[in-house]
Amino acid sequence: MARTVRNPDIFGEDLTDLAAEFAGIAGTAIVNDKVVAPMTSKVISFASDTPEAKALDAGGTAVAAWGLGMGVGMLNKNWGRFVKRGGIMLALVKGISIFIPGFSLTGNIPVFRLPAPAPAPAQQIAAASTSYGI
Repeated sequence: MARTVRNPDIFGEDLTDLAAEFAGIAGTAIVNDKVVAPMTSKVISFASDTPEAKALDAGGTAVAAWGLGMGVGMLNKNWGRFVKRGGIMLALVKGISIFIPGFSLTGNIPVFRLPAPAPAPAQQIAAASTSYGI
């Protein structure tokens, strides 16, 4: 039996489902930053860029996703599931960043750059910057 599609889709994915997952990502990020992270930082604190801090942040994000999904699920079960799924995706990306530094949802590949060359000595800069008026 064919599935009835009432909403527009892109590449076979329902746009309202994708919107709910996006809302889950954005909502989870807000709930995590404004509620969960401040509460956990009062109980446990690590240096900001250590694997332990990243793991705590990923765990807190998963808790925020679960809570937000449960709250939205009280209004609509399907939307609650999609919101929770979006938040869990954010938590997984934060968890992956423990092992792959610089990994993010933006799709950017971490670039490792060589250090910049040392600046020229002051005498060479002063000689090159003298100019004669025209």
